[in-house]
Amino acid sequence: MNQSLYKMRKNVFSRICLGFMFISTPFITSAQQEYEREDCGVEQAIFKLNDYDYELWQSNTVSDACMKTQKNGDFTVSWSSINNTLARKGKRPGVPNQQINYTVNSTFTGNVFYGAYGWWRSPGETGIESAVEYYVVENYGVNKPTDGGDLAGIVNSDGADYEVYIIPKYGQPNVYGIKDFTQIKCIRVKDKLRSSGSITMANHFNKWASLGWPVGDLHEVSMKIEGYSNGPQDPTEGVAKISVDMPTAGKYIGSAKDKRKKGKNLPKKGPLSGTYFLQSKFGNRYATSDSKFLSPVKENTLEKDWNSQHWKLIYVSPKNYRLKELYGGRYLQANPDGTIFVNDLKENNKAQIWTIVKRGKGFIGFKDSATSLFLQNKNESWGVLNASKFKNTDAQKWKLVPLE
Repeated sequence: MNQSLYKMRKNVFSRICLGFMFISTPFITSAQQEYEREDCGVEQAIFKLNDYDYELWQSNTVSDACMKTQKNGDFTVSWSSINNTLARKGKRPGVPNQQINYTVNSTFTGNVFYGAYGWWRSPGETGIESAVEYYVVENYGVNKPTDGGDLAGIVNSDGADYEVYIIPKYGQPNVYGIKDFTQIKCIRVKDKLRSSGSITMANHFNKWASLGWPVGDLHEVSMKIEGYSNGPQDPTEGVAKISVDMPTAGKYIGSAKDKRKKGKNLPKKGPLSGTYFLQSKFGNRYATSDSKFLSPVKENTLEKDWNSQHWKLIYVSPKNYRLKELYGGRYLQANPDGTIFVNDLKENNKAQIWTIVKRGKGFIGFKDSATSLFLQNKNESWGVLNASKFKNTDAQKWKLVPLE
């Protein structure tokens, strides 16, 4: 990635609280190390050593960052008085069966995270070509760095669960130009954070493919550590010694292929994701929100340019989702009396969690977790949707139609 790209790139892990981490493995002193090269006081250094690609980058020359690379490929990075600094080692281009074996010995204060990182070009969930920036976060500071993304699924790999977050980015620079792209983050659960181990990248690539993001033109697979500051009131400094081994030999694990027919049907297994129209089988009408707060949800004929008919599925747990309307950013909610409306997010409100039932043949049902009532329409122009007991009627069958 070039220097201008990094200067423009928005920090993806902003607003992490000031944190402190100490990993007790002792450092080898500089007197004991034999360095191949030292890169200090520069904005960017990109080089190859023993078939690996390395990079040091910092957002401005005022920062004090230094990367020292040993002849065996291990490297030490230190930083203080920085805005944003990162260092990484990996393979360009990458391969999907990459397994990263790593050890990070570090002490730091402030905002730091590390793990696998890279880019690829992919057809994406809608079939439209998209750049994807991905992270497998092995360790981080105080707050979980979701960057405001929605939970899309869980992948179990290398002894722990990772939560998958998908974040759209609009009109921002990336390795394929300045355009919209998608950010995918797999974040290791907090009680399993670690400083050494193996990252089986194929497990993550396969999971992302099942969510609609099959790996395409893989720009790189690397191990990255990044530190950053949100301003003078948020100082950060640290030092880390990183060992990385990334063999590429061996049989590929998994398929990493998206088996869905884009825009035609839904995955038979695994979590759903994306933004859809909710089309009722009964009367061929679409769920439509209203601009008024706590207003009823209605049904209407399709108007593709209406954000009020665009609903985003947000994964909560197996078969359970929230339905977020894009018009006002509110969530579909049911009342015990069967009325349906949109409301601000209430994290502990089961009335905003919907269970998908009877998936198949293109139609599904939405059962409210609090009321056990099912979303249904009335086949009336601008009729108000309601919820009732499940009777397997066409009025309670809905098709998720992807936005084109």
